[in-house]
Amino acid sequence: MRYTLLCLFLVIAAQGAFSAQAKDETLAEKRARLREKWPADKIVERALSQVRYDTANTIEREFRGETVRFIPANFNHIDEEAQKKGMILGKLQSETESKDGLPAGTYAVFIRKEDASWEVYFTQGGTCVAKSKNVLQNQTVVEKPKFQDAGTAIHHGQWIFDW
Repeated sequence: MRYTLLCLFLVIAAQGAFSAQAKDETLAEKRARLREKWPADKIVERALSQVRYDTANTIEREFRGETVRFIPANFNHIDEEAQKKGMILGKLQSETESKDGLPAGTYAVFIRKEDASWEVYFTQGGTCVAKSKNVLQNQTVVEKPKFQDAGTAIHHGQWIFDW
């Protein structure tokens, strides 16, 4: 009986130590840990060197009283495997902060497939500065991009992403 109680006590104490260690991680440390998985600058820069913007299909929308513009990229010249490694979907220009907290500014929109899901990153100067919280691969492929969800998401090609 004493042995069982001692084992139970040690298990509970060990769990407390592990959870305390996890709680000690600051927000900045958590962000740094998550960003280690983000695309390297050289991958983004390679994608930027291949981008061809399709300015004729630029779309604009008013959001929170300010202009948001998306200039799509034409990625027909990029094969499917290269797309999965990463490419530029377009350029986002926003005069206001997004609903997810992306500051106003101009961003190249980088997409890649990581494991089984697509990820969208907002880049400036070849560096990822933010990640979209929601990315969907849609069955419907659109020729011209469009805003969705009251202007907080963009559908381009087969992808829909929050900005």
